[in-house]
Amino acid sequence: MQMRLSWIVAAVLLGCAGPLPVLAQDSSAEETDLRAPGAQVPAAQEWWRTAEVDGKQLPVLTEPWFDTLRKAKAGHYDKATGILWSEPDRTKISPPVALNTAQNYCQRLDSRLPTRHEMDSIQDVRRVAPTIDLAVMTGAVSAPYWTMTPTRHEGTSNWVVNLSDGRAYEVNVAKSLANFFCVFDFRAPPPAVHYADQDLTVMDNATGLVWQKDTVTALDYHALADTCVGSTISGKQWRVPTWKELSSLLSAAYKAPYLDPLFRGETALVSSTPAVERGLNFRYVNFQTGTSGAAMLSATRCVEQALPKSVTSGRTFKGNVSISGPDPVLGARALQQLEAGMYAVIDGNLEITGVSSASIILPYLRKVTAISY
Repeated sequence: MQMRLSWIVAAVLLGCAGPLPVLAQDSSAEETDLRAPGAQVPAAQEWWRTAEVDGKQLPVLTEPWFDTLRKAKAGHYDKATGILWSEPDRTKISPPVALNTAQNYCQRLDSRLPTRHEMDSIQDVRRVAPTIDLAVMTGAVSAPYWTMTPTRHEGTSNWVVNLSDGRAYEVNVAKSLANFFCVFDFRAPPPAVHYADQDLTVMDNATGLVWQKDTVTALDYHALADTCVGSTISGKQWRVPTWKELSSLLSAAYKAPYLDPLFRGETALVSSTPAVERGLNFRYVNFQTGTSGAAMLSATRCVEQALPKSVTSGRTFKGNVSISGPDPVLGARALQQLEAGMYAVIDGNLEITGVSSASIILPYLRKVTAISY
């Protein structure tokens, strides 16, 4: 069977397949043993830092990787980031509430409000209204959620993340109400040096990602993918970043743009992550304003592809592609190659097995000999 679609969608509807081996999130299958934290709440890290599993740093995963904690605070532990999440007890408080009310509630639990990065990290970009897994965060609603991160407007505004569609924007603290989560941070201290200048590229020591220092522009999303995949800078394999990867570059230490000055080029950048609810649009980050949303933009910053494979002319993969198995890291990276535009054509079979997700949208695939899921 030959398929010619502008957007190829696998597992479009919720629950149309079985357990998810690509990003295994069965909390009953495995438990993480962490000592119960003391009364001291760790200082917030205003940058995106991935967790370590078995001594290895995790990549920036597309979805949270929820796990079960033993001997620790109650909540939902995201193994991908090392953050423990808890929802407010609605018998004791009725969100939406003011920022200081939310802060005081979390402090009484020896926790704190999440940072902007942390609120971005918990989103499930394959879901909408809300952009979060309701099987885990059962009380989540499609509404704005507080972050503890100010927008650097003289302390009068903070970022909120709207879980209706994942957008982030600033609100006036004195005049606004929002919902909230509380978090406890189990991550290791941040690296002494965040970014390492590597001439034409920049290494992010907090996530392990390598970025091109300059941005690229093109007429459409296929041309952007061609530009990144065809780049030979530093002898590496490149692709368009996912939205979470791109969001990891936001820096609360700077303003207009909210970006380390090591990086050059355009500031409104598009990711490879499609906006599920907005047609043929992709999630973007505007580093000039700090906002994020969905649109079709012409610029991006290429990121190194962690699993390089030979890509022929026209971004064609010759052979069969099978994505399955229990390893969430390898599975996620394999799926990223399709989601992020490494391939426009698969001259063979595409098989995605055991996927349980709101949607897996593959907008870059123009032609597949056969597809099954």
